[in-house]
Amino acid sequence: MANLTPAQAIRKYCKKCAGTPSDVKNCGGEKLLDGTKCVFYKYRLGSGGGKPSVKTIRKFCLQCMGKSSDLVFNCPSVFTCELYPFKMGKNPNYKMSKERIENLKESFKKAREKKNDRNKIEFTTKVS
Repeated sequence: MANLTPAQAIRKYCKKCAGTPSDVKNCGGEKLLDGTKCVFYKYRLGSGGGKPSVKTIRKFCLQCMGKSSDLVFNCPSVFTCELYPFKMGKNPNYKMSKERIENLKESFKKAREKKNDRNKIEFTTKVS
């Protein structure tokens, strides 16, 4: 599978679920057979629903696997599901630049130092 964006993966999944692109457009996913709403319904057309979050895909995967994080983690659909790369709520396509990583490290270091400075207790002794 090529590297898809979350939106592309959802669109592809919807096409597989509904059948043809016109079936996706006329999808009744706003109300599924079990009475719940498909979390992908507003994203099914690839536009107009906003930018889907990988957390939306995670929510769907949990629904698919009976709300079990362990089952989602061990999902057997590695070769058959377009959503598989996003199943843990993370985007595998997102790579931080080395510069961004260094900036974050520096920020964390400064925050730790600031916290440590606040936690230092100065002891003073009085001579009577």
